[in-house]
Amino acid sequence: MRKSYTGLVIAVLLATSSTYADAATIKNGTPCSQVGAKKVISGKTFKCIKSGKKKFWSPTPTASPTPTASPTPTASPTPTASPTPTPTESADPANFLTASPIDPKAIIRISKFRSCVGHDYSPGFSAKIQNKSVEGLELARSMKHYLFLKVPFIPSGSVQGFAPFDGTIRIQTEQSGNGAQVFVMNDSGWSFVFFHGDPLVQNGDRVKAGTPVISWWSKNQSTFTASTGGTLENSSVDIALINFVANKFESPFLHFTPEILSQWKSSGFDKDSLIISKTARDSSPCLVGADGERFSGQASADQYVVAGS
Repeated sequence: MRKSYTGLVIAVLLATSSTYADAATIKNGTPCSQVGAKKVISGKTFKCIKSGKKKFWSPTPTASPTPTASPTPTASPTPTASPTPTPTESADPANFLTASPIDPKAIIRISKFRSCVGHDYSPGFSAKIQNKSVEGLELARSMKHYLFLKVPFIPSGSVQGFAPFDGTIRIQTEQSGNGAQVFVMNDSGWSFVFFHGDPLVQNGDRVKAGTPVISWWSKNQSTFTASTGGTLENSSVDIALINFVANKFESPFLHFTPEILSQWKSSGFDKDSLIISKTARDSSPCLVGADGERFSGQASADQYVVAGS
């Protein structure tokens, strides 16, 4: 028993002395013999490494605790983009004709919008002469107004037409030779057209509403005047309101300001009586002559509004 006990004590003493020896000799940079060997001294692990020809102990770094990842911020929802507004056909207010194109006191009667007076003047006819489809377009009706003057053809220049809104002038010679057409065009695509007169402005001019732009009758109409006698009955002038971009024809009376409508109404020309509805005209089409343009027969009295009536 004594021998065994002595052996155990010796073993313990050897282990203990070895630990103390290691603690004394194993430090950072002290020599070691077996590359890769490890020793734990006072809770710190050392490893035998080799650099060049030297072998020495090096503390193994304690792994830093893995940092807790910061929570990923929730992305704010991307705001829904406002829809880009579609450009409207016209940016004009409803009543954008701010000056009267002619003094209503100079008028004895007016043909109605969509009347069967004169010739076909419609989006469908415009498309037809350009060899385009007329499907869905109004056709065979006069979508302008003939204004019958209280003065004869001669002398010319006794009646003037005025720009109904600010715009740019375009002048076009009439195919018949009876004067010129004067267009007042605004930036929204609308054109107000005066027919058969002498321009008082130049092509390309910028004009303000109320500017005189044409005078009637044209000095070039002497032949026409002679053939018709120049009577009150045939001294008519034409006006039209068109958006050529949209191929849209409308009555100016739909877009006059209340003040201008009041002026015309005081002369007996009320807006509601001056426009034939599309439905009414569709149900009672105008008869077009052999030339495919001019209406056949004499227009009936209900196609006009007479001053003071």
